Amino acid sequence: MKKLLFTMIVPLLFAACGGNSAAPAEQNDSVRTDSLADTAEVEETPPPEAVDKVFADFLYDFMRQPKFQAARVHFPLKVLTDTVASQMPREQWAYQPMFAKQELYLNLFSGDKAEVIVPDTGAASVRVKMLQRKQRRVKTYKFERITGTWMLTAMADQPVSADVKQDFAAFFLRFASDFAFQQQHIADPFDMSVLQEDGTRMDGIAMAIQWPDFAVEFPKGTIPVVDYTNEAAEAKGGMKRTIQLTDGTMACDLTFTQQKKGWMLTALRDE
Repeated sequence: MKKLLFTMIVPLLFAACGGNSAAPAEQNDSVRTDSLADTAEVEETPPPEAVDKVFADFLYDFMRQPKFQAARVHFPLKVLTDTVASQMPREQWAYQPMFAKQELYLNLFSGDKAEVIVPDTGAASVRVKMLQRKQRRVKTYKFERITGTWMLTAMADQPVSADVKQDFAAFFLRFASDFAFQQQHIADPFDMSVLQEDGTRMDGIAMAIQWPDFAVEFPKGTIPVVDYTNEAAEAKGGMKRTIQLTDGTMACDLTFTQQKKGWMLTALRDE
């Protein structure tokens, strides 16, 4: 299929992807915790019976309901701080809102959009990463499905790798924080797919020099990433990653491909 060359800014793309939009309010880089005693009087709505079918549904309640959260932690909880491993008993647990109060978050998948299937009943594990810009650290929550029930089984708080060429988390944190670095990692040309007002989709290409017109606004401060990539596959290395920026209703997909120069943005698609 012959692709169109985008020669003008597409307003609808900005609505979904946030290009050239006002930056959201600054978020605190620290991950706040509240003790269960502080939240004991909060009335909680019991999650639906099917809450474990789709991870996103489970995570929504896990972040917002302290009692439900505490019941879904596998104690003693494995904790890794830098290189120090320990185990946290139930009595030391403190409520973790994670990104419950942030409007925007990211989903991370292996491969490109055409290959992405959001895992539900088939998923074995999912990691939620809080990328902290200022501290250059990442706090990771590892969830595993145990006999059909999602449980938090491990937490880690570690510095982000300095290897932006191989480590995708390190690359993406810099990509989202440094516009000059961002521009250096845009493929020329890159694929574009835009949903128009009449519901039809227009596919084409844009030149790297046009990237400032389409640049995405990422969350400020801490960047929440729901990581659906397979840990074993990630350890071996992979050629593609897709980041989906979403507020739960609209979404924008960015596909990155590993090339000689490192990770390069090769496609942008609004949903």
